[in-house]
Amino acid sequence: MVVAAVFVRHLTSFLKEFFGRVRPPFEEGGAGYDSLSFPSGHSSGVAALVAIGLVLAWPRLSAPGRRLWGALGALLVLLVGLTRMWLGVHYLSDVVGGWALGLGWTLLTAVVFGVLPRREPGR
Repeated sequence: MVVAAVFVRHLTSFLKEFFGRVRPPFEEGGAGYDSLSFPSGHSSGVAALVAIGLVLAWPRLSAPGRRLWGALGALLVLLVGLTRMWLGVHYLSDVVGGWALGLGWTLLTAVVFGVLPRREPGR
């Protein structure tokens, strides 16, 4: 899971350069950034961290705990993405792309390294 956490940042930076999308113009000020826009690094990072936390905690959580922590994680990911748009530094597609990248990269890494929790009978 360390690989997922460390390399999602590098993968995001690579994709920003590959796509070369400029940030949206924000007429009322907003936060000023000179970097590129797609995908959102904050969105990919928080999605990866929440996914890593859930993958690691999943076997130890009860069914209600899984629902609670899954919902809280999803809320955190949603809030971070919404704040990026509210600040005027990302388009919706940047945020959704960041979410997809963070979650997809984490799950791919978990599959490659065989760390996805296995389903237990009766749970």
